[in-house]
Amino acid sequence: TVGINIRTFYGKKNAVVTTDNISNLQDKNFLEKIATIAKNSPEYDENPLPSFENFPKSLKKIDIMDSVEVSVDTLLQDATECENLILQSDGITNSEGAEISYDHSKVTLMKDHDFFGEYEKTIFGFSVAPLAEKNGELQQGYATSSAIYYEDLKTPTQLAKKAVKDTVKNVVVQPVKTVAKETKNVVKKAVVEPTKTIVKET
Repeated sequence: TVGINIRTFYGKKNAVVTTDNISNLQDKNFLEKIATIAKNSPEYDENPLPSFENFPKSLKKIDIMDSVEVSVDTLLQDATECENLILQSDGITNSEGAEISYDHSKVTLMKDHDFFGEYEKTIFGFSVAPLAEKNGELQQGYATSSAIYYEDLKTPTQLAKKAVKDTVKNVVVQPVKTVAKETKNVVKKAVVEPTKTIVKET
């Protein structure tokens, strides 16, 4: 997916327009609309632009990308392992699933006055939602982990251990009460049904 943000300045006014259609950059009417939006925006007390002589000419290198390619199979294996560990834990009735995601994006910045810069970034996300039940009281737990580098993401074992500990502890302290018989039956049905493991690749 390609997304373009165009920020336009008009005196102390400025506006940002986003488009995912590159051909818009060659459309005179579209560019004129951006200028009109900026002209009709509120003024800021200070001009956010530096003086021309202080404009940067390049972008400093920032280390926010994992160069290691992580396959979908690896992500699926992590999510499946985490959920299996959850389901094998004492005190856990079921799980609403484990979810893991990986996002790799490239950002290019261009400006007049000879500025050009680009960078790449990655982000991994890992979450699981176990269910515990005691004396008819149901408690849903939740544990997450996010990191720029895959090696910094919590392992399936680490995430499962944290989720189980918090869920079992809270099932007595903060129970989710069912107030109607019909609702209680629905909840019990949801508990015994097989769960699904979701992998997102963006």
